[in-house]
Amino acid sequence: EEKHLKIQKELLEDHQIELNVEIDVDPYEKAKHQAARKIAKKVKIPGFRPGKAPYNVILRHVGEGAIVEDAVDILIENIYPKILDEAEIQPYGPGSLQNIESLDPPTFKFVVPLAPEVELGDYKALEAPYEIPDIDEYALDSQIEELRQQQAITEKSEKPAKEGDRVFYRVSAVRAEVEEDQEADLIPERFNSTIIEAKDKEQNHWPYLGFSLNLIGMSIDEEKDIVYTYPEDHEDEELQGVEALFHIVVTNIQSVSLPEIDDEFAKSASDFDTIEELRASIKEELIQKKQQEYDSTYNDKVLETLVEQSTVKFPPQMLENEKKEMISNLEYRLSQQGISRELYLQIRGINEEEFQDEITPMAEERIKKGLVLAEVAKIEKLEINQEQLAAETGRTVDIITRSMSPKDAKDFQQSGNLWNLMNSIMADMMTQQSMQYLRAVAKGDP
Repeated sequence: EEKHLKIQKELLEDHQIELNVEIDVDPYEKAKHQAARKIAKKVKIPGFRPGKAPYNVILRHVGEGAIVEDAVDILIENIYPKILDEAEIQPYGPGSLQNIESLDPPTFKFVVPLAPEVELGDYKALEAPYEIPDIDEYALDSQIEELRQQQAITEKSEKPAKEGDRVFYRVSAVRAEVEEDQEADLIPERFNSTIIEAKDKEQNHWPYLGFSLNLIGMSIDEEKDIVYTYPEDHEDEELQGVEALFHIVVTNIQSVSLPEIDDEFAKSASDFDTIEELRASIKEELIQKKQQEYDSTYNDKVLETLVEQSTVKFPPQMLENEKKEMISNLEYRLSQQGISRELYLQIRGINEEEFQDEITPMAEERIKKGLVLAEVAKIEKLEINQEQLAAETGRTVDIITRSMSPKDAKDFQQSGNLWNLMNSIMADMMTQQSMQYLRAVAKGDP
């Protein structure tokens, strides 16, 4: 078959391609006749039955403009797949007709988004030290102490406050020295309660470490002023080196009787019979939690390293789709809390433009990570366990359809939703598998 097309290609910077396509006159003439027949079926032309008028009569009756418009649509629909084929490109999604350059000969300009491309860095050479996280006794003691506080017996005390008492108080703080453009208030007056603890045991560091010791010896309704200078390396930059004047008013004092940490305590505070079993169980939980957090950070580090070493190209449409999905997920989570997008932006004190600016790099990062992981899976020919996929899909469908009527649940299972859901679970599983693979490489596990 002879070629009907002359194609000029120009790669654009944003991973799209511009095609300048010149088409033979024959297919265009054919399309004009098709268009005329289509029009003749809808338009009544005197002296002819619908659809039977000859081309020249239709042309005179409706004018060339109407025929050309439809003919261009027909021509592009017929020939577009062939254009992609002959231009040898892998599109990401539908292209768009940018311009009709000429109709004699028919010449069109298209812009087509290209499928993403990934050139992976040397992922086999990834290395990152993996240290099994340790759990300190302090974290364990804190958990036990929390349980102990929950089992505490409290009663109102008329005596001055002492270590171990719970004190209820109002507190406010201002800057000792106010410079230009500074607010004098550091902490507007607020109500708080705390247990007086020695500095080295203190769980609650607000408003600063060792604050509760100031309450020792105070009685109900007593007021007190304190001066405190925040250290230069304080975690809140705004407070570094600031001298603050605190004003405290004690409103109530409770004496707290705490249970002994023994087997009796273990029985009343948990399902265990001995304090050893309770400690062991809490330790196991803390280790698991810490392990998960560490693994998650480690994964991110390994993946970010590989993304930096790889070249990832994708078209703007892919970024827009990713942003849409992220925003709709966020809106869904907000709606669960009864918050609209407008209110969310208001709470955060940002406008729509700033929100878009913030979400764009996050979406870019997500696309890159997803594409890199998919490429690893492809090269390493990683397979998904079909039984696991079926089980996970089943579990998710159960959760989704639990609150539906039997008819809706049946409809859901027969609709395209199920297919989409399964695809998304499959993609997640693939991503996890690629990540496990990369982690094993970086750790040096065979």
